[in-house]
Amino acid sequence: MEKYLLGFVSCLSEGAMADLVALFVCSCICWRIVFYRRSGRRYRAGVSMLAYLIALGTGGYALSIALSGPVGQTNPFVLVVLVVLCVMVFKARGNVASVIRVNWGD
Repeated sequence: MEKYLLGFVSCLSEGAMADLVALFVCSCICWRIVFYRRSGRRYRAGVSMLAYLIALGTGGYALSIALSGPVGQTNPFVLVVLVVLCVMVFKARGNVASVIRVNWGD
């Protein structure tokens, strides 16, 4: 047990904390989009494809970090974008159409 704990602490001391936060944020984005329920809302193929690509990209990135281990390669600026995207996806309750909706009015 101590061996694994020391390995985890050494990963954190090497600057891999951004990787662990990215792992958590990307998995949250992926899970929220995957478990979105349409509940009578209309189906749009383009938005559905975009949601699929976002879920695939964030889930794949989370899996790559989880399988290879945190190595400290996540840029903090990318992490900020991921956190903002996560907040937007959760605010829209997983509805990607609401995330990308642009109000062109006043």
